[in-house]
Order: sequence, then C-alpha cells, then structure tokens
Amino acid sequence: MRYFWISGAIALILTACQADEESGKNEMSGKISGSPDFFNRLLILKEDQLTGGNIRITPDRHQREDYHTKAYHLFLTDETEIVANDRSYSFDEYEAAEDSETLFFPNQTVNVTTAEEVETTTTELDRYLTFNPALLPVYEAKTIELQPYTLDDFFTYHMPVKDNKFQILTLNISESGEIQAGTDLEGVIEHLASGELADWDTVGISEESPFYDEVTDGPVHAVLNDSEVLLFTDDQNDVIDFFAQR
Repeated sequence: MRYFWISGAIALILTACQADEESGKNEMSGKISGSPDFFNRLLILKEDQLTGGNIRITPDRHQREDYHTKAYHLFLTDETEIVANDRSYSFDEYEAAEDSETLFFPNQTVNVTTAEEVETTTTELDRYLTFNPALLPVYEAKTIELQPYTLDDFFTYHMPVKDNKFQILTLNISESGEIQAGTDLEGVIEHLASGELADWDTVGISEESPFYDEVTDGPVHAVLNDSEVLLFTDDQNDVIDFFAQR
C-alpha cells in the first residue's frame, strides 16, 4: 500500500497590528474563491479571524458576530491580462479558451497588479465572506498571475472550521460525471469520541485536473481536521484503522 503524509499546520492567528506591505502599492496577493462571477469579479482573501489566509468551503451561511475580513473584489476588464499555465490570456481569450476550466480554482494563490493603489481595508460582515461579499472594496485588475494549484490548496479548502470535526475525502477518476468509489462513514462514526463529527465525501477527478496523476492507479483518501492533513493513503481500510487506533 502507498502512504502519503503532508506535514505542517495551517496558521490561523492574525496579527492586527502588523503593517501591510501591500498598502499604497498597485499590487496584492491572496487566495481566490474560484472563477469570476457573473459581473466579472474575483473574490480574493488576504486574511480573517475564521479561516486565516485561506478560503474554505466549510463555513455555513449563518450570521456571525464580530466577523472581520481583509478581502476584496477584483474587477476583470477586456484589458485584464491573465497569466497561467505558461501562457498569457486577455480576459476575452480566457472566456473562449478550451482550457479555461483549468484556471481559477477555489483557494488558489494569485498575484495581482491593480489599476489603483491598494488601501488595506478591514470589512465587517454578518456572514462568511463567500455568502455576503457585496460590501467588499473593489479594485480593477490589470494583471492576474495564477500560481500552480496544489493538493495543499485543495485540502485546505475542504478543511472543517470546527476543531471537533473531521473531513474525509476520496479522490477518484470521474468518467461521464460518475464517481467510481464508495465510502464507509459508518465505519468511522463508531470510532468517534463523544462530541466528534465526521463527513466522508467523494470528488471526481478529470484528466484536466492538476491532481489527475494522483488517482490514475485507483482512489486515494485523505483525512482532514481543522488545521492539517492527518492521513493520505490509497487504502480505504487505513482510514478506518486511523480512527480505530487514535
């Protein structure tokens, strides 16, 4: 069997008094929530006190008290240059490109040049930023450089925000949109301690995915908590054993 281990915790502590080196410059970097929306805007996160410097799928849409975020909208125009996959696109070319689905992944790192000077702004929202982004400051993007999307980006996006919850993911080749692997959540639940929760989801991986090479020999499974990847393996039994032996 193959074992894969990814080390390192995801830092979630924000330093409010730290000077932002990007303030006053025509540039910023951060994590995006995915593809441009209907209004040709990208949502980019610098940091917040809930998910740190990473976008996550797991926060719910419930109202939150005292939630602040350093996040922005990037407005893409016909003159915006998109740099990715060793080539450069205009925004029009991106929309028409055959490989457009291989760009703009959730929690992907981007480096941006803006038309205006960036003013560091902390915005108070009543919900997690992906559910209520309307009040965020907007900057026109001149250049967007997409950094390679990694498994670490992908796994962090799926990490729970609660310290009593586990997220299990099974990655498998997807043919015609059908997932080719099963799960055994009941086998996990019987080994959870009181108050602990777990979800087990499957993710179909196509040939265009950056992770396709990871699943060509069969499904792989990852166990995530709120700060790290606890296990990455190609044997589903290892997932059950992991919880049984804690």
